[in-house]
Amino acid sequence: SKIVLQMPFMRMVNQSDAAFDRDKFIRHSLICGAMSKAISSTMFMGNENEAYISGILHDVGVVVIYRYFRDEWNRINSLVVENRMPRIEAEKEVFSMDHGFLGATLLEMWNIPREITESVKFHHEPDKAEENMGNVVVTSLGNSFSKRIDLERDLVSFTDFVVAHKDFI
Repeated sequence: SKIVLQMPFMRMVNQSDAAFDRDKFIRHSLICGAMSKAISSTMFMGNENEAYISGILHDVGVVVIYRYFRDEWNRINSLVVENRMPRIEAEKEVFSMDHGFLGATLLEMWNIPREITESVKFHHEPDKAEENMGNVVVTSLGNSFSKRIDLERDLVSFTDFVVAHKDFI
């Protein structure tokens, strides 16, 4: 995972930038990668190594929007805050696409395999994927599950965590 996180996209955001919490982003990406791999392995769905990488890379489009489209970033945030619009819908309104599609486009330019780029592209809309469904589904689930994890509280007792989130499973 260190190799993946040292890819060029992590240099797009300064560590001291107050408008983008780089540490939170990295934590979420790593947890999503680990969860995607665990789900893939447990459910015998997709390829666990590809799921791990796609889980780590799933939000690369968020970094691209923040770094290179700051006006659009601010408009998206305004729609989220002022109109209480879900972030994905705000991205689609501003860009006509979400960060998954944008991130997958960048990864394709970097010649990342389709098994990974498809998972990044469709991690918010797995039903729209036409190939690599196993990886797409586990990356989507890994993303959803990782958003529920509070490292301070949840890693004290994994059993308590599973019980608290049984509605997800």
